Amino acid sequence: MQIPSELHQFEHHAGYIIATGKQEAIIYRAFQGVIEEIDRLEAEAPPTDRKPGVVKMRGQGREIHSGVALEQPQGKQEMKAVRNFLKDFSEEVKKELSWEEEEVYLFVPDYMENAVLELIPENTRSRIRQIYHGNHLKDHPLDLVRRIDKDLKDKKVTPTDPEAAKILKRGEKDQ
Repeated sequence: MQIPSELHQFEHHAGYIIATGKQEAIIYRAFQGVIEEIDRLEAEAPPTDRKPGVVKMRGQGREIHSGVALEQPQGKQEMKAVRNFLKDFSEEVKKELSWEEEEVYLFVPDYMENAVLELIPENTRSRIRQIYHGNHLKDHPLDLVRRIDKDLKDKKVTPTDPEAAKILKRGEKDQ
C-alpha cells in the first residue's frame, strides 16, 4: 500500500511497525513510500483439558462437591495461550528483523510492554525508535504511520543560527 507523500516515507531505512495485543500481533514493513503487512500472529485457542464425565463427592448422605473432571480454571488456560503466543512472537521477530539498519516502532498495550521487550533480541531492541502504548491492532497501517510521522515532525529541530542550519542541511544530504 502506498504511503501518502505528506507522511514519513522511510526512504533511507526500512521501518518495521509492530502492533501487539495480548494474543495477537501484526508486523508491517515500510520502505520507500510503501507499507505492507509481512506477518500476522494469533494465539491459538487453548485446548480444554476437560474429559467427559462428572465427578461427585458424597459424604454423610449428601453431595459435597460436583464438577467436570480435570477442568482447568479459565485463567490458567488463558495464561498458557499468552505464553505460547509470546514464544511464537519472539521467534517471528528474530526471523523478520534481521537487518541492522532497520528502525522499529512498537505499538503495545502498556501492561504487555515488559513481556514483549524481554522477548525481542537485544540487537533489535536497540533499534526501537519509539514505543506507543495502547491496543492498535485494529488501526489501519496508515494511521500507525501518521502517528509516527507526527512524532518525528514534533522532534525535528529547526536551528535559529544560519551556520547551524547549513551544517544540518549538509548532514541531511549525506543520508
